Amino acid sequence: MPAPRTYPDELRERAVREVRTTGRPIAHVVRDLGIHKEALRGWVRPAEADAGERDDRLITAEHEELKQLRKADAAVAGHAGPAGRRPPPSCGVEAGERDPQSRERVLCGRTRPTPDEVDPVIAHLKDKGLGVGFACRVLGLSESAYYARKKRPKSVRRVRDEQLMPLIEQVHAESGGTCGVRRITRALRRKGGLVARCTVERLMRELGLEDVIRGPRRRTTVPEPSAPGPPDLVDRDVTASRSDQPWVADMTYSGPDPAGRTWPSSWTCVHG
Repeated sequence: MPAPRTYPDELRERAVREVRTTGRPIAHVVRDLGIHKEALRGWVRPAEADAGERDDRLITAEHEELKQLRKADAAVAGHAGPAGRRPPPSCGVEAGERDPQSRERVLCGRTRPTPDEVDPVIAHLKDKGLGVGFACRVLGLSESAYYARKKRPKSVRRVRDEQLMPLIEQVHAESGGTCGVRRITRALRRKGGLVARCTVERLMRELGLEDVIRGPRRRTTVPEPSAPGPPDLVDRDVTASRSDQPWVADMTYSGPDPAGRTWPSSWTCVHG
């Protein structure tokens, strides 16, 4: 396979200017200048995006920022942290949430994202003026699958969940927020609803509802005010202007066990 041709910058600028100022077809310009038509088309599209004539592409500055962020994330992923530990394979935020460094929504993890994670990201990019097709190409997703999910009717399970959610919230509110999974399940069954306990547990977790735990909560760590603490090297400021700048650690006592005390710790790099 022959190596791709490299065109000088002057030729690229001349070809783009010829297409944009004269309105000549790309096929005519490449025939006169001896350029491959796909190469010229790839030059014209970013120029149109920079001029605000296209809303389905990132401008050059955004492309460069995205390239720098990917390079920084790759450097963090391949960099060994303190004590030989590697940072976790996460990018520092949950999937679908906003990245404090780039101020954009991100998809994290090594596995394929779920539709619940993908749809908010695509909707966010769509609100910014980017086309759905372009967003799906950048994210490596199927555009047809996205539209199919939008047109597909709700599943029987989802319809049932939407009917149970108000009932669960009502029972939980009537109890003053004290009812748990078992009591709410029994209350729904007394009202004539045939519902499984696991379904109530799943919907309560989705709604963010919790019951009241009887007795004091179990404490795994008891602080000692008179004991000297570790020095605060960052002055309680965990913000960062770039990747791999500060590293923070969390150490938790989870013993005792037959072998003695254990102190699990984890290191992570602060992003933004």
